Amino acid sequence: MRYFFVLFFALVTSHQACAQRLPVWELGLATGYVSIPYYRGSASNRDVVLPMPLAVYRGKDLKVDEEGARRRLFSSKHLKLELSLAAGIPVPEGQTNKVRQGMPGLDATLEFGPRLVVDFWKKNNASFALHAPLRAVSSVSFSNIGLHGWVFAPYLYYMRKSPGVNGWEFDIALGPIYGSQKYHAYYYSVAPQYANAEREAYYAEAGYSGSRLTVYLQKSLNRLWLSAFARYDSLSKASFIDSPLVEKEHSLIAGFVIGWIFAKSPHRVKIPD
Repeated sequence: MRYFFVLFFALVTSHQACAQRLPVWELGLATGYVSIPYYRGSASNRDVVLPMPLAVYRGKDLKVDEEGARRRLFSSKHLKLELSLAAGIPVPEGQTNKVRQGMPGLDATLEFGPRLVVDFWKKNNASFALHAPLRAVSSVSFSNIGLHGWVFAPYLYYMRKSPGVNGWEFDIALGPIYGSQKYHAYYYSVAPQYANAEREAYYAEAGYSGSRLTVYLQKSLNRLWLSAFARYDSLSKASFIDSPLVEKEHSLIAGFVIGWIFAKSPHRVKIPD
């Protein structure tokens, strides 16, 4: 479902986030591995192992970095409002995902909307903040674009980096997820024509979507850097927990990325802004 391509991309683009001055842009290549559930609660995974381009941009208002792609709309000392993006992978037809046997596949999704960031404190190489993205969800394919409600996923975010240019960085994020009826229905509803003896018709409702804990570990060595992550997902008490398409209430995924920067801008920008 949502977030995993963006999570993979965010790990790829993490590079010395707490340094004093960094290039405006960086280009490189990265490779890595992650096994991604097709959607939260799915027991079927898609293994992603591939080289991918790395592009980092640290403009004044437009940024592509360890937090993904976003455009700043407003900022003050402890408050930021940004326009941010996220994405989700397609869900194949039933022959790959057995619980959806006989049901049509789902297109990949693109999420877009505002994100409020409240910085509680920053000290040297550590920070603690609240991130609150509210995004509209759209399915995307070559032949069709459709709107599928919205998702709200606030989380507390803590970051700490060891001293030095090539130090370790540790990040942890924890928070609940909420979705609209259309958003939940896209993944968890079963229309009457797809019901059978093992899969009853089901209509998903709006509300609580469970919670998530994500841990990152990153280290840069000049042009070479390493990233790893682990994510625990819980659907306990989610509004759609009784859907026959939910196979797992809890899941744990992990992955890693190795990257190499081969080109940098000669111009530098102060970080954090």
